[in-house]
Amino acid sequence: MPRRYETDLGSGWTLEVDVKKDDCNREPPHCHLCCRGRRYGQIWLDGCVFEKLPGDVPNSIINLALSRVAECGDEMEEVYNYNRMYGAG
Repeated sequence: MPRRYETDLGSGWTLEVDVKKDDCNREPPHCHLCCRGRRYGQIWLDGCVFEKLPGDVPNSIINLALSRVAECGDEMEEVYNYNRMYGAG
């Protein structure tokens, strides 16, 4: 059974970790910046770097997301690696 990791950033924005085994095995550990269920970009946990991000995401949300990854990246990576082995099929 996969573990869920989601943290609220306010105003409908969240950071989420993949729960599918295949998704976690395809790329290095990362989380997704989402707003009301829509994914806007990925943040690599190693270095807190966005892979891709549209220009309409508010800077305050970007800064908060990067700060949260810096604070909670170890926990996110633990969930990501767990889901790599035991995630949803």
